Amino acid sequence: MTEERPPEHVLATFGLKDTEPEPLGTGWEGGFKCGEVVLSVIADHARAAWSAKVRETLFIDGVRLARPVRSTDGR
Repeated sequence: MTEERPPEHVLATFGLKDTEPEPLGTGWEGGFKCGEVVLSVIADHARAAWSAKVRETLFIDGVRLARPVRSTDGR
């Protein structure tokens, strides 16, 4: 696995251009922590869109869920 830092245009798309990405390793499938946001590569765009839609509206007492972060183009 290569810990290749997210490109600047990706960081800018999520409003993270002023953060320093920290590699999270294999447990996060090569994701990077950028401030309070974690970026990771997705393999299935349809599943990611479905997951984001569900997590935006799901509220469970006593449970904290990671909320999706939209890119500047709304995805």
